[in-house]
Amino acid sequence: SHDSRRGVIPANGGGNSGSGGNQPAPQNSAKISQSQASTMAQGLQNLMNDCPYSTDSVAEFKKIAGAITNQADWNLLKTTYGSRTIDSCGFNLTQWGDYTGDLIGSIVWDYSSSEVSEIRNWLNSKGINSGL
Repeated sequence: SHDSRRGVIPANGGGNSGSGGNQPAPQNSAKISQSQASTMAQGLQNLMNDCPYSTDSVAEFKKIAGAITNQADWNLLKTTYGSRTIDSCGFNLTQWGDYTGDLIGSIVWDYSSSEVSEIRNWLNSKGINSGL
């Protein structure tokens, strides 16, 4: 029999572009829910509050944000985070005080440059341009 559609790519992309196969998640659609993004945003704010200072490790950051798989997830998290205040809890209060700003600014304010680089590299490994 003759298939007149041979060579035509279906509108949905055909093949294994869906959940099957080993294709990466599309970069244009979030895989996390708004609820997950809200939980992550609150978790990251809590983590970066320096109370106690010793808990804001990169490992904990990765644990909280571990469900981030693509650019759309990261963008949703950044939007959901919005502008929040990170409480210095008196740590170096006279030098810096508290910080109010977006997720990128909060990360840069709270983490050392080497830790920011580690977070950036972790997100880059997922194909995410973090803006860090």
